Amino acid sequence: METLLGALLLAGLLAGLISWWLLPIMASLLLAVPLSALSALDLSRYGRGGLRMDSPNTLREPAIVTKARTERALFKGMLAVKLPVATSNLKSVNCLSFKDIMTSALL
Repeated sequence: METLLGALLLAGLLAGLISWWLLPIMASLLLAVPLSALSALDLSRYGRGGLRMDSPNTLREPAIVTKARTERALFKGMLAVKLPVATSNLKSVNCLSFKDIMTSALL
């Protein structure tokens, strides 16, 4: 539909019936469908490394993110470790995780 309207505007421009000030509108209407079809193409297949729009943060992870990831893994490991905890009668020893101890301390 847009291309048809663009073609009609072009015919009107060439016939002198429509002002040349409508040239940008005519061009956008004529090119709407072809540009839409081109935008659906996967351009990453073409070219040497593909056409990627990366930011510096996706190419090289910032140091603070790397440090946070490392600390999170260490803390997760600490939560998984079972710590021996003596009961009141001292005859048996229960094993609680760090997470259980922290949860009971908050109660």
